[in-house]
Amino acid sequence: MKIIQWGERYNLHDDSVKTFDMLPPKSYTLEFDPEQGCYLMEHADIKVTEKAYGVQDKKIQKVMTAFEDFQRNLGVILSGDKGIGKTMFAKRLCEKAIEQGIPVVIVENQYPEMVRFIERIEQKCLVLFDEFDKLFDAQNECEYEDDVAENGQTELLSLFDGTSGGKKLFVVTCNTIDGLNSYLINRPGRFHYHFRFDYPSETEIEKYLSDKLEKEFYCEIPKVLKFSRRVKLNYDCLRAIAFELNRGVAFEEAISDLNIVNAEEYEYDVTLHFQNGAKLYKKRLSLDLYDGDESDWESFYDESGKFVANVKFNKSHAAYDEKNGTIVVPAKSIVIDYDDCDEDDKEISRYMRLKPERITLLRSKERNLHYFL
Repeated sequence: MKIIQWGERYNLHDDSVKTFDMLPPKSYTLEFDPEQGCYLMEHADIKVTEKAYGVQDKKIQKVMTAFEDFQRNLGVILSGDKGIGKTMFAKRLCEKAIEQGIPVVIVENQYPEMVRFIERIEQKCLVLFDEFDKLFDAQNECEYEDDVAENGQTELLSLFDGTSGGKKLFVVTCNTIDGLNSYLINRPGRFHYHFRFDYPSETEIEKYLSDKLEKEFYCEIPKVLKFSRRVKLNYDCLRAIAFELNRGVAFEEAISDLNIVNAEEYEYDVTLHFQNGAKLYKKRLSLDLYDGDESDWESFYDESGKFVANVKFNKSHAAYDEKNGTIVVPAKSIVIDYDDCDEDDKEISRYMRLKPERITLLRSKERNLHYFL
């Protein structure tokens, strides 16, 4: 029998009870009992067997080196859409921490007195908040930074500031920085690093599929690359595609049956090119190039901002121009309507005599290849 005293309270335990001066370097989940309060439950070993792509190894080493050099807490934000490697990065970071003798505490729920409990861990440790923007309410902010808001991200500010003993590495993952408290963004004193995860580039997609596919199915890789120019593919999508291709399913059949759709619209700067070099423009046009055939009628303007014509085009004929980095719609897929314009206007009547050559679309914000539909 073991008797453990906690303040004025004595608890009886069997002989399996062990006491430690420091948390062993393992992974734990934070749990809560209404009578006992917060406590740690040993978590299954974190083992990442999947190969990492991009610069993950370099970034992980950067974090661990900085944590060693820091004289205070170190915070890391991992942001980006679902399925593009944030959680895998966090797990590999946890794995590296444990290898270096640093225990990992995984926070999966909100609990009363949670902040106070974590502060009482007076040793080096990594504290992981996965999907932080879902777990804690960012909107529950205070008028003043030093105030405390219950059940929100503001409640954790003092924890991240590190006024207690024991240096901690705080890691939070989020799908969008809009879900983070304003006192966490642009505050390197709290979160020194912010790694933004993008969708894999064509080079990374090709490398991933070359690793995952049997050689007899390498012929399907160009089809996947072409499709990735129209629809953003995360690693979850690529994993599913590779599974189907390795079963001998043609890419066309696989993609029609898989749970992969483009459910988002993006803003494009659109230019209508005429054969003589004249141009009309439509800025920040919201489009989903993967859904449906024809666009809606859209108003196009000349360089001075004067309305000239209404235009629509067949979205299914849009193709990526790798040389110029734009999406192109051919002339045969373009329809121009001048009925709503002033035909007596000499400038407008000039356009009416011209033949369209093509439409080009460029994402209004992101310009990288892997952002294009």
